Amino acid sequence: MERFSKGTVLLTDGNGDADHIFSVFNRRRGQIVDLMTQDFSELADRLWGGDSPIVVDSNCQCQLGAYHKLSLEQRIGLEDVPEAMYLGEYYKCINCSALGTLMDLDTGLDNFIIEYGSRLGQKFDIHRLARGIRFLKCYQYPKHILAQLLRNRNYINCEPGATELVGAEFYGADAFTTQVLVHIYVESILRKQLSEDRIPFLATAFVCGQDNYLVLRAPAIEKLTDISSPLFTIPIGTDCEDRRVLNFKVVYGLLYQLISFFWVLKDYQFSYGDPGWDKLSFNTRPIVLTMAGITCICPVSLIIAISANCSITTVTTDGKANRIFQYTDRDSKTLRRTPFRPKVESMTFNFTNCVTAEGACRINKAYVYQLPTDTSKSDMSALLRQLGAFMYPSSLGLYCFLCLLMTEPSFYYGVKTNSTLNALWQSFFLAYDLPIIESRLKLADGSNIIKLLKGIYLRCDAVKHGWDLIKIINERS
Repeated sequence: MERFSKGTVLLTDGNGDADHIFSVFNRRRGQIVDLMTQDFSELADRLWGGDSPIVVDSNCQCQLGAYHKLSLEQRIGLEDVPEAMYLGEYYKCINCSALGTLMDLDTGLDNFIIEYGSRLGQKFDIHRLARGIRFLKCYQYPKHILAQLLRNRNYINCEPGATELVGAEFYGADAFTTQVLVHIYVESILRKQLSEDRIPFLATAFVCGQDNYLVLRAPAIEKLTDISSPLFTIPIGTDCEDRRVLNFKVVYGLLYQLISFFWVLKDYQFSYGDPGWDKLSFNTRPIVLTMAGITCICPVSLIIAISANCSITTVTTDGKANRIFQYTDRDSKTLRRTPFRPKVESMTFNFTNCVTAEGACRINKAYVYQLPTDTSKSDMSALLRQLGAFMYPSSLGLYCFLCLLMTEPSFYYGVKTNSTLNALWQSFFLAYDLPIIESRLKLADGSNIIKLLKGIYLRCDAVKHGWDLIKIINERS
């Protein structure tokens, strides 16, 4: 038998029903996607009520091993509860019962490994999220914000998709609800386009007692620096001969996955609210991805976690748009009392693009925007990415994660020592901004990545531009 790390719960011979349990989890997620794409208002009405598609059991005393003792009064009326869910003085909810067949709840551990069935060897982490009031409510104030933004022609030039939100409904939610709904919807979109998981697989989400839980597949490699040496090369005759440098296939594969991720989600105005290293994980199991006829053999797979600060626009089968975002009283009050004008240049700027099918450099024009450099407006920009009317959603997300990867020296020099990849990188910035951003990257530690981009002109069409270059590089390879 394969050996696993100490402290991890293994499944035993009695857990042959793992595939059945996961099929139930799949059906639950499918029901949520159906509601989001058919009748979002019904989802809002049912969620967290007696007929909630995300299971809620506030009476559970097991609570994944906590085993809080029931009083005599609480035990009255439980005679009809199935025997498997009732352990003497302890009432056990359906989710504790299911997970109890996959792991020993008495250990108190927060992970388990599946040892049988189609998911043999897969490790899952159980995340307990902060308690709080759970809600999904329709709000009107984002419509007023959107109306103000649409009066700005420059904003429309930068974000033409914003006009599609006219007539949309805006649903604000607590952090747990936002994370679960956005994750499930993003997963449903990506699975139609890409066969491999691009975000952590969410097995299930539920409420047990007063706590919120997510069961997510655990990452294989949490840090880019943990990648093994065979995937590195040492460029000879360069200023980085003493460094480990990721080879072309690894770097190109990671860029392909990053850009394709935002390319697939751009039509849904997907906004990533809090990019950081803690949102990325990796796997050295090679994968083959094909999207829009472009195939990439990726030696290292990239997984991007979905957080509560992400937001997205869902579309029902009859074309109705509904935007999901995390709502907080503080943020909404700030938005209502502070006017904000996005800084989008009315003119187009010239970018040097040396990644062309002909192999010659040419001038490429694009609309650009800047993140405000003063604190108050920077906070406002962050708020607008998370709430209602979006600001540069896919473009800013791509820039943040691209620059985040570039703060890792092995990736940075993997780009800079390859003429094709370096040309791709440079084409995202104006010539006089490039040395500024590169000097910032060398001093950065990966935290507060948005701060690195302040004052830098960023392309509104970054995602389309990046995917066009990926196609050109693929044709050359």
